[in-house]
Amino acid sequence: MVVLRPTTAQVVRPEWAASVVGPAYDSLRPAERRQLAAANPTSFFNVVRSPADEDADGGGVLDAAADALEGLLASCYGDPTEALFLYRLRSAHHEQATVTADVPTAAVLEGVVRPHERTRTAKEDELTRHLRRLRMNSSPVGLTYRPSARIDAVVARELRRPPMLDFSSIDGVHQTVWALGDGPTGELLDAFTEVSTAYIVDGHHRVAATRRAGAPAFLASLIPTDQLHLLPYHRLVGLVPPVTRDRLVEAVGAVRASPAEAPGRPGTVLLRADQRWWHFELSVEEGRRLDVAALEEDVLVGVLGILDPRTDPRLDVVPGHLDLARLAQLADEGEGVAFALHPPTVAQLMVEADAGRTLPPKSTWFEPKLRSGVFVVRR
Repeated sequence: MVVLRPTTAQVVRPEWAASVVGPAYDSLRPAERRQLAAANPTSFFNVVRSPADEDADGGGVLDAAADALEGLLASCYGDPTEALFLYRLRSAHHEQATVTADVPTAAVLEGVVRPHERTRTAKEDELTRHLRRLRMNSSPVGLTYRPSARIDAVVARELRRPPMLDFSSIDGVHQTVWALGDGPTGELLDAFTEVSTAYIVDGHHRVAATRRAGAPAFLASLIPTDQLHLLPYHRLVGLVPPVTRDRLVEAVGAVRASPAEAPGRPGTVLLRADQRWWHFELSVEEGRRLDVAALEEDVLVGVLGILDPRTDPRLDVVPGHLDLARLAQLADEGEGVAFALHPPTVAQLMVEADAGRTLPPKSTWFEPKLRSGVFVVRR
C-alpha cells in the first residue's frame, strides 16, 4: 500500500510567488535557464542551477546555489509548516489537483512506487551532488495512481476552501496550494492505504538521486491517472560519420512529409533531416513494443550507433509540448536530426512498470508540469 507522510515545507509567499516560481525546468534549454536566472535574482533557477548548464566549476555553482537558497528562504518564504498539501495546476488546456506529501524512499525498493524509465548517468550524478550539497527538495516527483473515490471526495471538498497560495507563473500556469488540517490529513492518509501501487511519471532521476544520497524520503505530488495528460519526449541526435542524413533516410525508409503533422497514431515517426520533414513507420508489433523503445532499438542503436542512451552525448531530448517549428529549429541549428514520437498511454506505462520493464530515459512528459520552488523541504 502507498504510505504518505505529512511533509514539513516552507511555501513561497504569495507576494513573491510569480517572481520566484518559473516555467518547468526541463521545458527550457540551458541558455534560457541561464538568462532567466541572470535577469531575476529571486528566480528559483538560481537555486536549481546545474554545473552542466553553466559549463563551470561544479563546486562553485553549487555553493552559489546554496547561497541563493538561503537568501530566498529568508525573504520570500513562510515558516516551515507540517502538513499534507493540495497543489493544483491549471493551464489553458488541462487541470490537475495533486496530493503533495513525503513518500518514503523505501517504497521504491519495496516495489510500491514503480519506475517505468531508465535514468541518464550524468543527470543522476548531477542531482545527487545537488541534493548532498543543498539538502533540500524543491521539485516534487510526479506519481500517479488508479483513481479512488474516497481520495477524490476529500480533495474535491478541500479545494472549495480558501487556499494559502494562489498565483500564475510567467508561462500562464495558474497554481494554487492548500495546507490541510488534521481531519482531512487523517482521511487522506487512511484512504491512500487502499492504493496498492503508485507509478513514477516525472522525476526518475530525482528518485535515483534520493536513494544515492541516502535521504529517507522524497517530496512527491500524487495525481490520479484520470487527471494525467501525457505527451511524448522527442529525440535530437547529432550525426557522426559515416552516418549521413541521406543514409539515415534510406535506412528507415522515410518519405517526405507534407504537410508536417505530429504523429497521430502509434508506430508513426516524424523525422527532421536536411532541413526537411519526413515520416516513417516503426515495427511496434501491435503494441508489444512502445514507440520510444522501438525507436531506440531499431534506429538509435541499430542505425545511428548509440549503444548506451544513458551516456551518449550525441542524444538529447525535447519535451513534447514544444511545437514542430521549435523542434525543427533545434535540429537545423545543431546540424543533427530530430524524431517526433507518438506518446504512450498511462495504461501502457503501468503495464511496463508492473512487469519490471523500463523504457529509455525521458520517455514521457506531462502537462502542466510540477514546478520547482513552490515548496522547499529540508533534508
